[in-house]
Amino acid sequence: MSGKQREDTLEKNRLADFDLRELIFVDANIFVDHASANSSYGKACEEFLEKVESKNVVAITTTAVLDEVGYILSLLEGAKTLKTEELKIVRKKLKKDQKLAVACYKKVHEYMKYIFLLWEKGLDIQKVEPKDVLIATKVGGEHRLLFKDSLHLSVMKRLKIKNIATRDSDFERATDIIIWSP
Repeated sequence: MSGKQREDTLEKNRLADFDLRELIFVDANIFVDHASANSSYGKACEEFLEKVESKNVVAITTTAVLDEVGYILSLLEGAKTLKTEELKIVRKKLKKDQKLAVACYKKVHEYMKYIFLLWEKGLDIQKVEPKDVLIATKVGGEHRLLFKDSLHLSVMKRLKIKNIATRDSDFERATDIIIWSP
């Protein structure tokens, strides 16, 4: 799919327009773009999460998504601190430099407190069940998804969720869901 086709597809369902009373699954990139104040997507993610906080949107995510958010935010904070884009360097330094690790996890801790505020306001955080992992091995192959994405899709299938908040175009190969993008 060309860049133009991807933009056209993701333009169809803007996250700002999501106001259905149906559930929507929140992918990790929505939280990461919000936490990192992504210049392209951060504002749209903030507005969406405000709708979740005010209970105008019924949203769900999983502990697997929170794992992904924590991992990515720790690496992004490390990259910013070390002034590098090489995440391999950040991973290596995090294991050796306690001061860096503490600084990175401080950022993760602060953002996780925000996610738990959303949880208190109504964000549903589901645990991944063992059968989700098994189903992920099937849907991942069917839709040519990375495992973490196939795991999210398997949870969506189990919970009968059709909507996903994401900017990950790989989900377009799963034709039985509706993508809402920032």
